[in-house]
Parts: sequence; C-alpha cells; structure tokens
Amino acid sequence: MDGPGWYWTSSTLQQQGYQVVSVERDHQGPNIEQMRQVLEEYRPKLYITNSVLHNPTSYNLQPARAHQVLNLMHEYDVCIFEDDLYAAFLPDETPLRYANIDQFERVFYATGFSKSMASGWRVGMLVSPDKFINQILKLKTLSNMTSPEFGERVVYRLWTQGKYRRQLKKVHQKLYIAHQDMRDALFKIGITYPEHTNPGIFVWIDTGVDSGKLALEAYKEGWLVAPGQLFDPKAEASTYLRLNVATTSHEFLKWLDVYLNQVNNYL
Repeated sequence: MDGPGWYWTSSTLQQQGYQVVSVERDHQGPNIEQMRQVLEEYRPKLYITNSVLHNPTSYNLQPARAHQVLNLMHEYDVCIFEDDLYAAFLPDETPLRYANIDQFERVFYATGFSKSMASGWRVGMLVSPDKFINQILKLKTLSNMTSPEFGERVVYRLWTQGKYRRQLKKVHQKLYIAHQDMRDALFKIGITYPEHTNPGIFVWIDTGVDSGKLALEAYKEGWLVAPGQLFDPKAEASTYLRLNVATTSHEFLKWLDVYLNQVNNYL
C-alpha cells in the first residue's frame, strides 16, 4: 500500500495476520524503483491505493506514473485495489484512475457514498475483474447477506434525481474556500501549504517536529489530530500531520503556532 496510507486499512490487514509493506508516494504516484524492490523481495498479491485525492495527501495519480505501475503489476502478476471513495469531492471528473487504463483486467475499483452523503449510509460499489466476481458475491453474501435496502433506495433517489450533483457543487465551493483559507492560515504560522494539494478533505503538512508528540500535547488541550506515524504501517515517527480543512479551526492553528514556537525555541 501507499506510504503514507490510510491507517485503518493497514491496521485491519495486520490484525488479520497479513504482512503490510508500504511504498513511498509523492504528488505523481508511488516510487517506481522502491515498488520494484518491494515486488521483487516480497512478491505481494495486492496493491491498495487511492488514485484520486489520496488519503492523507490529497494528491492525484499522474498518467506517466500510472502506466509504470501497471507495467509492474503485469510483470509481477499483482492486482490493484483502487479505493475511489474521495473522488466525489473533486470538481474535475477527468483525473486518471488505474481502472481507466487497465479496463479491469487486474484492477478492483471501489467507491461509495459514506463521505459525500452520510456516514451512516454504508452503500458502496465494487467493480471486479471477471474471474473474481463469483468469489466476491459469495463472500459478500456470507459476510452480511445484503446491504440495508433503505440506504440503497435513498442513495438511488438522490443520485438519479440530480440532488446529489447539486449538493456536491455546494461542497466543492466550500472545500475550495476552506483550502484558500487554510493556505493563508498556514503561511501566517510559517508552514508551507503543499504545492500539489488538490481541494479534497485533507491537507498533509510538514510541521518540522515530531507530530506524534504534538498530537499528544494537542489532545491534552482538547484537540484531536492525526500525526504522520498513524499512516505508516511500522508507526515510525514523522513530522507530518494530516489536517481536515473543513473542521480545522483557527483556534487550533493558533495553538499549533504557539506549540511550534515553544518546541523550536527549546531546540
């Protein structure tokens, strides 16, 4: 999976006894040389990733890197699980996905509405390579029989009658404003707003200090934040911090400014 990557995924897999190995990701996609080394050494069967509005960085996959990754997947016989849960928050509907190129030969494409509609409506979609469809249907039936019909009907009604698109337009506008506000606020406290960030939910900032310790101090003051070590399967120390642009208050950023000044002055 990507490094950084969504910690719930890595933790769940590790709990099930799987070995999770991360590949560094930048604004273009995963590091190709490191990915080749991982494929050669570990011979994994599945690569889990967000192509669009990657969690936690809000970066999008770039075409050249996507083709390189798919070439490696074919060479080493690896499948891709493409989590597209956050793509609804991007106004531009043209960003590249692995599924666009691969045509579902070895890509599992998943998306849902828990982020863009309501967290309680656990309704999603999965597109699978043909040879795995029967196995997936059996697994779904055995694990929870069916999804709640009420949620499916609500999602269908909102999606087909245009209400969903109208709601997303409002969300896009609010996210754009929130990112501009975040850019200005971070500049005032001496933190660089990442250049290649797209207007999704998150921004991935480098605080320059141990964000694990920062998160503990923030918690004591009533703030709950996500330090970089959460997004590393090995939970190694990190200076990065994931902020939610929609919920991060100016009060917290003022606290962050004071905290960073205290730590830097101490150092």
